[in-house]
Amino acid sequence: MKRVKLFESFIGEAARVGSSSWKNILSDLKYDGWEINGKVASKYIGDDEESEDDLEKVEITNNGDDYVQYTVYNTKGKVVNSGSFDAEGLSAGEINYDIWDYINEGVVNEYSSENFTAPELRSKEIIKPKVLAKLLPRTAKTTEEAADRIKSFDGTAMATHVQYFVVRPHGNKEDRPTYRIHEQQYYKWRPNDPKVDVSKLYFLQLKEGANWNDSGKTEDSWDVLGHTFVTTSQWLDELNRVFEVIKRVS
Repeated sequence: MKRVKLFESFIGEAARVGSSSWKNILSDLKYDGWEINGKVASKYIGDDEESEDDLEKVEITNNGDDYVQYTVYNTKGKVVNSGSFDAEGLSAGEINYDIWDYINEGVVNEYSSENFTAPELRSKEIIKPKVLAKLLPRTAKTTEEAADRIKSFDGTAMATHVQYFVVRPHGNKEDRPTYRIHEQQYYKWRPNDPKVDVSKLYFLQLKEGANWNDSGKTEDSWDVLGHTFVTTSQWLDELNRVFEVIKRVS
């Protein structure tokens, strides 16, 4: 069987917790839309119609060990949740996605910005076109257009919905591969705003012998395939045509 060269084999030099300085991790987090202030990375997760109990911001930092500390604030600046998780060996991209599993799963799934900047996808982090075409052949044809379109909204107000799916291809074979697909779905909410119709997808493949429902570290059970921009309507239409959805967290 021909084996796909994994995303990780192209980024052996990526900064990782435990083997790189936190400064290097912070530098990489900037590509995923985090604001950096000293040793702290923060991301806004609120919306325009806020109440005192709404969540506004999440901050993460590291004290030189293998753990990442996180703190969640509401719109009044009050801490509503905090904790830490074992991040040894994780890259900035993996932290960016894993953090949502630790912060009130299913609650911190929306955030917005009045001055949006499209995440920069470095070529070495993008899922290989042949791999994407095998997984989602129709969606794979939308990547270039989606990347151009999302950049056209830089400097405008933008909301982001975060969710992920655990899926396997339709069929009766017992050895069907299992994938986890994280989605950042971009949209506008004000009257007369243009339609965005762009999502950023992040693909992982379950390692042989691993359990997709294992609550351990991502790198223990999943291989990273990479991420890309796609047309949201096409991706969501093709999702159920191609895959059996085992789990959805939204």
